[in-house]
Amino acid sequence: MSFSKYTFNFGRRIRRLAFGAALICCLNALGDEVDGESLKAAAEKGDVQAEYLLAKRYEKGQGVERDYAKAAGLYRKAAEQGNAGAQNNLGTLYVKGLGVACDNAEANKWYRQAAEQGDAPAEYNLGYSYEHGRGVTKDLKEAENWFRKAAEQNLAEAQNQLGEMNFTGEVKNYAAAREWFRKAADQNFASAENNLGVIYRGGLGVQMDAVEAGKWFLRAAEHGNRKAQFSVALLYRTGRGVPRDMVKTYAWLTICANAGNASAAQMRTEIQTSPSALSGHEIVAANRLVDEYRSRHDAAE
Repeated sequence: MSFSKYTFNFGRRIRRLAFGAALICCLNALGDEVDGESLKAAAEKGDVQAEYLLAKRYEKGQGVERDYAKAAGLYRKAAEQGNAGAQNNLGTLYVKGLGVACDNAEANKWYRQAAEQGDAPAEYNLGYSYEHGRGVTKDLKEAENWFRKAAEQNLAEAQNQLGEMNFTGEVKNYAAAREWFRKAADQNFASAENNLGVIYRGGLGVQMDAVEAGKWFLRAAEHGNRKAQFSVALLYRTGRGVPRDMVKTYAWLTICANAGNASAAQMRTEIQTSPSALSGHEIVAANRLVDEYRSRHDAAE
């Protein structure tokens, strides 16, 4: 081969590599905005990022008809090329039995491959498997190890999980629990906000503080945590940590009852039939609060 021909072929390969790199950057940047045909064309050429993004669309039914089998197939192609996101998502399909036969051991194989690349969701999922003995021998120390790796990457679910392990473990460490809950709560993770409410309500490792507890329960309730919503209804009924307000009590009980909380439904009925029952105007005001809550959550979704 002549030098000029070699130089031409080498230059062409460099241009192809540059084009491929540019395509990956474009796909990463645009994500859901890439049109389906372009994504399919890139995936058919073996572009790993295109395979991953197209798999997500099939999994979610986003711009295409939902098809878990196609999602699994595309995730597998990307996973076999080392894409950590695809490995993690393929693992979750195996856990749920979506598009593939339910197989926790196979799920953990893919979770581990992604986790060993430092993928935080996969580290969390592998930790969850060890915590609950899902496809592996239950091992709380190993679970904590993987949760910590994910938590140190600021994954709120893992931070909350580490908090719960410190909160409920044989050797309880409320200070550590509160620290991890706070990290997750600062990311608006509702379960962690509720857990902080429990800590301050009970004075667990801190001075009991009804006002601080009420603040965290309210935040968790607004973010959709069902336990916190019922706690908030009780706080407004008793006036503990918040001003007593039977209209807000009725509103939060309605939200809980609509979500299937039988205790909340019974308590709401007791309020309706008590000698000091709310007036018609107050019930209208309470229902307006419920509608406003629903509107906020519909908009967020």
